[in-house]
Amino acid sequence: MAFLGLSLVTWQTLLIIGFPFICGSLSRIRAILLFIRHPFRKTPPSERNAASGAKKTAQVLPPRRYLRPQSFFLGFLLLGHLVRFLSTNPSQSNPFRLTNQPLNVPSTTLLSSLERYYRSKETPYEQERLIRKLNTLDARLLYSTIGPDPFLHCTWCRPPSSKANGADHLYFGLSRLGLQYASLLLAIGLMTTGASQLRMKRRIWRTRLALLSIFYFIFEAAVLSILVFIPSLLTAMDAGRMTWDALFLFRSSFFPFILFCSWWAVVSEPPAELLSPIAKVGLGLASVASDLDGLVNRLRLTALQRTALMKDGDYRSQIHSFWENVERQATLASSNPSIKSMKETMGLSTSDTMNHQSRDQLRTWIDNVFPDPSFDSSSPTSL
Repeated sequence: MAFLGLSLVTWQTLLIIGFPFICGSLSRIRAILLFIRHPFRKTPPSERNAASGAKKTAQVLPPRRYLRPQSFFLGFLLLGHLVRFLSTNPSQSNPFRLTNQPLNVPSTTLLSSLERYYRSKETPYEQERLIRKLNTLDARLLYSTIGPDPFLHCTWCRPPSSKANGADHLYFGLSRLGLQYASLLLAIGLMTTGASQLRMKRRIWRTRLALLSIFYFIFEAAVLSILVFIPSLLTAMDAGRMTWDALFLFRSSFFPFILFCSWWAVVSEPPAELLSPIAKVGLGLASVASDLDGLVNRLRLTALQRTALMKDGDYRSQIHSFWENVERQATLASSNPSIKSMKETMGLSTSDTMNHQSRDQLRTWIDNVFPDPSFDSSSPTSL
């Protein structure tokens, strides 16, 4: 039998290897450490009064958020749990419950009752295989205790007898049971993520639910062990006494209860901030967009100011006077014999461009690079 692509032996090996890590993580839970250090410690009256005073103060809690990722994860888990319950419910394949026969009924009578139950339909292969294995009373007692899966799919188990006492079948059933509870603890951890701070509702409930799941696993394993190793308790031979059916039904209702509690711990916890993570991301993107829009507006304002400055009459007159001063200085310098010889050496003495032409070229360049400022109707009026 395989689960998620891995065989049962592989899952058992992984569970055995990961058991020390699970025990190591339990020691980090604050409630367990406080209980180990101070098992019978009571809360001081001062702390009680402070707690009661804090409760009296009216606090306005934000509304609960039901559309969380944990809600979708809960729906997925419950759907998978329902499918598994419908497909692996032992009461659907229990021949003693289907035919209303006691455990000590002869095999021929049980087989004929099954044929009458299915009538014209063909008896399923699993039922025929189960009937062939239920040939002794010890086998039927063991089947009623550990269920059909360990009884049929345990390839290395010995046939049940008074000497074997079903111990190896019990080990096979306990390993499968431990895997189911380990997956339940993993689901609790995934649903209550984000409980990193102390005294958070989800962290407190995660600790409580984990301890409750471990306690019920120990209880169910103890019940199965007692029923297997003490055959004197299995004296009732009526058709309604099916231990594994009752335990399976109780566990199938216990698992959704644990998952609902962990989901409610997350939903009912008042968040530290009123905004959800998605709203925070949206506000962050909006702030980035507003910053970019402000930067673009500042760049446009700078360009318009520079254009207006270059078109200003006083500024252009200052530039004109500056260039006239430069031309006068150049004319005086050109009359110097050393400057003339230097210009002849550099090949600048044959230039036909006059000074006023240079000014016109500069003015044309300014007009092209810095055009007249124009404001579009679509541009924002307030910067």
